[in-house]
Amino acid sequence: MTKNHSARKGVNIQGTRKRRHLLEAAGKAFAENGYAGTTIRDIAEIAGVQPSALIYHFDNKENLFRATLRYHILDNANLERIADAFDTVDGSDPQSFSDALYETTKKIIGVFHGPKGKVPHLTGLVVSMLIDSNKQTNKMVQELGINSTEKISSILLKIRPDLTPTELFWWRHLYWSQIFYTLYGEQILLARMGAKKYPRDFLETIALRIVKSCCMRVGLPSPQGPDDWKLPPESAHLPSADA
Repeated sequence: MTKNHSARKGVNIQGTRKRRHLLEAAGKAFAENGYAGTTIRDIAEIAGVQPSALIYHFDNKENLFRATLRYHILDNANLERIADAFDTVDGSDPQSFSDALYETTKKIIGVFHGPKGKVPHLTGLVVSMLIDSNKQTNKMVQELGINSTEKISSILLKIRPDLTPTELFWWRHLYWSQIFYTLYGEQILLARMGAKKYPRDFLETIALRIVKSCCMRVGLPSPQGPDDWKLPPESAHLPSADA
């Protein structure tokens, strides 16, 4: 290895570390304040750099937002393999489909609401993406789930070939709307429970109930899983935030 090659390699490593540091700072800012509420200067202050450093690496805020979503959601959350449970599903066995959907849903819920620090700022970034991003950004993030969604849909159609495209569309919508409600409805749900974070048994139960409702919608059997969570007695006197 030549001296010049070693020098170039060192510069590349430094550049990669610098870029990662900036994306981590951007993730914190966008997750806490949303796209509209975050400026390049805000991110620069968190990162401890001049705003020009962000402009040098990303050109503008929109590019930085997309790079941040890609770094935190597509790369680090590893959601691209979230539906691996369907690799062994028998298209002639409805129960295996229901069980695989339950395993997949538990993974998704776990990624969004699992131990803090596993994927920093993920929940806030997903909410920010849903609320603030433009069509180009949404298209990029939607690519994350397209392979998994197509895999699940193709197996479902083998089990229920009579489903029309419209019925399949609404089935997908039912599933993802319940998943996303755990994100953007988190404060409402926590207020109703009188809790600061989702209890583990609540996450297990909500994954099961989401899948039960979706399976019922297309006449499939329910998966087996724990359904033990109950609203804490001490929260019964609290005003209902969803009333």
